[in-house]
Amino acid sequence: MAPLSLSFRILGAVFHREAKPQVPRGVFPCPLPRRLSPLSQAALSCVARLSQELGTDILTLPVIYASRHGELERTHALFQEWAEFGEMSPAGFSLSVHNATASLLGLACHNQNSSTTLAAGPETLQMGLLETLMISRDSGPCLFVYGDCHPSLQAAALVLEHGSGSTRNLPDNLEALEALWISESHP
Repeated sequence: MAPLSLSFRILGAVFHREAKPQVPRGVFPCPLPRRLSPLSQAALSCVARLSQELGTDILTLPVIYASRHGELERTHALFQEWAEFGEMSPAGFSLSVHNATASLLGLACHNQNSSTTLAAGPETLQMGLLETLMISRDSGPCLFVYGDCHPSLQAAALVLEHGSGSTRNLPDNLEALEALWISESHP
């Protein structure tokens, strides 16, 4: 894919690094389900830590969640259950859909703003950033959450604003996005 160049500013960012993600207690107004997948835990942990850094107002921003593979492990387990028993758990299914993480975030925060979930193959990160910046053009800063579990667990939460920074290529991987954030926050 050709590089995408846009003018934007990163207002805050948190990247997942822990082997076992833990969502900090007391950040979200409602308790989160105990059966969160590692992917949801990593993504929501990033959001919680970013909220602690920037303030809880980010929990009411429009949310864009991007994941190339989504709840792959949970979906695989559901298919195994279906193959073995001929049925699958409705509760397990409800947490296996691609927008489960974004929905859990919205419910936990009582966020009635818009929420978008997308997958775009190898371009998922760039397309998620692009979607976030396009929504930000009309509504101001947006919360971008990225999470994936294949080949390894990784997650990030960023508050982005369109048109208020220098024009640059959208990063195509999480390491490049983190390097961009570090260069902006520590010039």
